[in-house]
Amino acid sequence: DIPVYIYIPTNFKLGHSSIIFAIHGANKNANEMLNACKAMSEKYNTIIIAPKFDFKNYSKDGTNRLWTFKHATKLFTYFLSVFNTNNFILLGHSGGGQFVNRYIYKEYDFSSKARLIVAANSGTYAFPRDDWDWPYGIYPVNNKVFELPFIIYLGRDDVNRSPILDKSYEADLQGQNRFERGEKFYNYCLNYTEKHNVPFHWEMIIVDDIGHNPYKMLINQTMFDIVNDY
Repeated sequence: DIPVYIYIPTNFKLGHSSIIFAIHGANKNANEMLNACKAMSEKYNTIIIAPKFDFKNYSKDGTNRLWTFKHATKLFTYFLSVFNTNNFILLGHSGGGQFVNRYIYKEYDFSSKARLIVAANSGTYAFPRDDWDWPYGIYPVNNKVFELPFIIYLGRDDVNRSPILDKSYEADLQGQNRFERGEKFYNYCLNYTEKHNVPFHWEMIIVDDIGHNPYKMLINQTMFDIVNDY
């Protein structure tokens, strides 16, 4: 079983509220993710669902034997049914962003139903290339994934090589810090889609003066505008 933190907005009405699935990082801070999303919840009448999974023995794609991509889809589907809505956002910060980035490749069918998908300050990414092994690369790729409403959301000051940052050889090929890796991933995917002549609907959004902090990343006008625009 996976504990799940839930926040219900003041103006909740069954069947009329959307859901944000908020995925925490390696610090297992599901409650922190929930609190960071409360302002969005009240502003946009959206329910926050923040599962807490144990990252002990987890792999670098953000999964372990108790929390796989298939398990996540079952959990997401369950809560959409409970709250009688098909309107949802997938949001991950740090390790949660790593999970979300890989999730959209592996669970494209469910991801294609999302109103918005956000990977914030991810530690690493799965690049669409055949010379890097999973979870740093993935090939072949369903090119429809690049048509998803996916945002790579970066704090410009997230440049510290913190203790929990993946510093493996494979990770450092993506950049020396989270900000570099996010920029490199976005630009690589943009070039990939141009080369293969496929649509590219992803965005990269950068916020100044913010580092690796979920509260500052999620409680600001830029984030509110992202949710509102989608």
